[in-house]
Amino acid sequence: MNTLERLVSQWREWAATADRGESGWQADFPGWSDIAVACRHAMQTWRRGCPTDAIEACWAMSEESEELSEFARTHLPHAEGLVARLAESAHEDVRWQAVDVLGDATTALAGDVLRRAFRDSAPYVRQRAYLAFARHRRTTPEMVERILADAAPYVRSLALVVADATRDSGVIDAARRRMLHDSVDVVRAAAAARTPLPSS
Repeated sequence: MNTLERLVSQWREWAATADRGESGWQADFPGWSDIAVACRHAMQTWRRGCPTDAIEACWAMSEESEELSEFARTHLPHAEGLVARLAESAHEDVRWQAVDVLGDATTALAGDVLRRAFRDSAPYVRQRAYLAFARHRRTTPEMVERILADAAPYVRSLALVVADATRDSGVIDAARRRMLHDSVDVVRAAAAARTPLPSS
């Protein structure tokens, strides 16, 4: 058992009886700073094929602050392979952080991982994947259509953001019109908050 694995084991023993009443309670662990240091070291020295279990555990613990995923973001492209692995984690709270970080990587690998995340079983991961993709990439009308057909209202509410990245006024206007007729308030509200495009 290495240092990080030992610290994660200690954290789990502590967490079994910890007060979870406040958000970010995970970082109340007395040895939290040691965990963060050990995890950052593990991320810097990780190599393809190495296990990620302890790093995943740390990312899950730090979901509230995102301090470890932000560390990975500042170490792109070196950390890209690790983050791509974390995007396949069994833990939703790790996956959404990973896809968000990959939104700042402009490689083919990052794009492929984000596209796979569009089909994630967790709506929040899909949300973050679409937003991450649209941050620095050109989107397509097909992507907007996929969002508008998503079963999750909060995913559909992002359609205009993603449509903007197509840079196609026809796609943007069509997305807004469909959102205004959505059956769920949150989607209609997202569309209503936008000024309609002028008629041509």
